Amino acid sequence: MKLIFISFERNNDEVTDKGLEIFMKSLESLDSLQNLSLNFQGWSQITDIGLNHTSESLAKLTSLNSLSLNLKMCTQITNTGLEDLSQSLAKLTSLRSLSLEFTECNEVGNEGVKVLVESIEKIPLKDLELYFTDCDRVTLEVFDEITVTLKKMTSLRTIIFIHDQWDQDTKEASVRMRKALQEIPFIESVSVY
Repeated sequence: MKLIFISFERNNDEVTDKGLEIFMKSLESLDSLQNLSLNFQGWSQITDIGLNHTSESLAKLTSLNSLSLNLKMCTQITNTGLEDLSQSLAKLTSLRSLSLEFTECNEVGNEGVKVLVESIEKIPLKDLELYFTDCDRVTLEVFDEITVTLKKMTSLRTIIFIHDQWDQDTKEASVRMRKALQEIPFIESVSVY
C-alpha cells in the first residue's frame, strides 16, 4: 500500500487517548504502508498516553518512507510524549521524509525537542520539517544543540524549522542556525523561521 492521508475534524474534543489507541491499532496491519499523513490538529483531549499509543503503532510500520504527523493545538502533549515518539521514530529506518507539527503544544520544551532531533540522527532522512510555533518552552538554548545534530545527518537535503516566536536573542540564534546549516555542502534548502 502506497499512501494513506487521514484528517479529522479540527478541534475534536471528543476523541480520547483510548479512542486514539483503537484507531492506531487498526493501522498496525498495514505493514507495507509507505506514506502516512495523520492530522490530529486540535484534539485537546489527547495526552502523552495517546501519543504513546500512536508511537507504538508507528514503530510497527517499518516500510514507511514518508510520515507527516500534525499535533497542532494538542495542548496536553509534553516532553514525555515527544520522548515516546522519538523512540518509535528511531526504529523507522526506511523513513526519508518526516514532518512533525507541534504548534501551540505549550507543554513541549527544549528537552523534548533535543531528544526528538537526536533520535532521528541515524535515520537517512532527506527531508525534515519541524514546527514549534508558539511553543513557549522551546527557547533559544536548544538551537545550537539541534544544529550540531542536524549537521551529522548527511542524507538531509531539505530542512525546515519553524519556531516563529522571536525576540532579539532567538532571532540571532535562528540566524546562526540558518547560516550554519546553509554551510553544509549536502544541504540544498534551509528554512528557519
